[in-house]
Amino acid sequence: MTIFQKIKNIFNDLPKNQETELPFVFEIHLTVDNLDNTKILEFETICQNMGGKAVLIELSKGKHQQQPMFSLVKKANHLNDILTIMDNIQQEFYQKGFMVIRKKVEIPAHYHSLFYQIHPTNNKYGYFEWHGKIKFYNNYTLQKIQEVAQNLNAHVSNNALKNQENYRFVTLRFKGDYVEFMDKVNHLITALNKIEDYIFFTENNQESYKKVKLFVEKSQAEYCVYDNKLELDEGWSHLSEQNSKNKILEKYQAYYPDFKEYDIKNLYACEAFLRRAAIINNQDFMLKGSFVTRNFFIDIKNRIPYDLDFLYLKPINSKQEAELIFNDWMQKITTLYCQDGIYFTQFKDNAFWRLLDYAMHDDFPTVNTDLTAWIGDISFDISIDISFNLPFDDKPIPIQYQTPIDSFIYPRSPTLSYQIAWKLHQSIVNIRIKDIYDLTHLVKKIDGQNDVLHILQLLKAECDKDGIDRQRILNFFSYQEEKVFLKNLPELKSFEHWQENIYFYLLPSCQLLPNSFDKFWQDFVDNMHKSGFTLKTVQAFLYSPKNL
Repeated sequence: MTIFQKIKNIFNDLPKNQETELPFVFEIHLTVDNLDNTKILEFETICQNMGGKAVLIELSKGKHQQQPMFSLVKKANHLNDILTIMDNIQQEFYQKGFMVIRKKVEIPAHYHSLFYQIHPTNNKYGYFEWHGKIKFYNNYTLQKIQEVAQNLNAHVSNNALKNQENYRFVTLRFKGDYVEFMDKVNHLITALNKIEDYIFFTENNQESYKKVKLFVEKSQAEYCVYDNKLELDEGWSHLSEQNSKNKILEKYQAYYPDFKEYDIKNLYACEAFLRRAAIINNQDFMLKGSFVTRNFFIDIKNRIPYDLDFLYLKPINSKQEAELIFNDWMQKITTLYCQDGIYFTQFKDNAFWRLLDYAMHDDFPTVNTDLTAWIGDISFDISIDISFNLPFDDKPIPIQYQTPIDSFIYPRSPTLSYQIAWKLHQSIVNIRIKDIYDLTHLVKKIDGQNDVLHILQLLKAECDKDGIDRQRILNFFSYQEEKVFLKNLPELKSFEHWQENIYFYLLPSCQLLPNSFDKFWQDFVDNMHKSGFTLKTVQAFLYSPKNL
């Protein structure tokens, strides 16, 4: 039997005369202005002395996120009797230094029809409201509760006076038909009861856990017959445009109209991860790769990244140390809630790092993991790389990161010079079309010969680590196709191959990619020359006395 059927049966079992019997049971709420910590205890005492109770509602969003409230149940034959009582209570609060900013009256939801028979002019106030109390065990699960509530037009709050950190109240508000309201309540309860959580415990000196499903412990349906300041709830009673999952996706789709849905969701989730990492603000993790590169483009839409890349700036001496540091960082990020329509499966539920054993013995160690991101009830994985024990002698710089919905500052990223040097090194070792595309546009940002020489110094240091000789470097800066592309050059120069195997696949992420190899390569060579990267300059640098 569903929750909805149980509720209907309870109502059907009521004695028939109870549907017409007076007086009504009214629940009175008076909200006072924000309280500082020094006034809370006094407020509680006053509420108790007046026969009611104090509630301190804390909302996760909205313009008024703290709402101190006096609550009292009274019986009366008519709403006017209740309003008179409320006026008297309001005056008492005023005399004790508390300003009442809202008055609200509710009755049990199933009495709404009878109420309007007696109060036919009061329907302008009427709306249904349901409250459910739910327990959770992990912050990650609170994110799920927030997402389920948001997607079903409900909101989550906490009674700060109860000291129940692991409990939340879910509230659904609806103006319309009673049966439709109860249908929405049933849908919401069903969705909340499907959420899974984990209880962690220690048994025989070993950490273990068991999986549980959440359960709505208390459920109350009401009908509001009077509310003189509904606007106090602005920002949560309806999904705001900024925080609506659908609205955010619509903004991404409008911003990237040529992108496939999966690619948009991947970017959306990666930027959500980056937003959380910026808030955590661990200065040891430097963002690198294409999420930095795109910020040097005139229009960020011309370079769309797919994977997140970070460099850990401090030395790591063991596999265990790497796991401890990386796991802690990932756990903090994946359990941080942001109102951006995304949540992540907490990292400790599936903590792993590919190639970690191998990386500890590599000169240029990089490990990789996947994270499960959720948009509503749709899940997908994003990829994250972390490099470590790589020399980085420059000073990282903050980067202003722009998304279709906001902008934020990530505290650590490499300078433009390092970005170019790394991509030049990558191109000499193993040339990729994507890196040449990036270099074509990055070198436009170079400011003079000093920048060129600094980049060449960084490049030489990278090549020296790899044992790359001068002639191999000069072959690249000769810009002769046969010396740069040691294999597959005939295929690349084929218009059909370029169109079908390069242009078609790279165009979504590299919007300015030319439609032929010849044009692509010529653009690169022209921009490298204009920026000062000529064969003559590179040769003079490599064979200067200080570099011999």
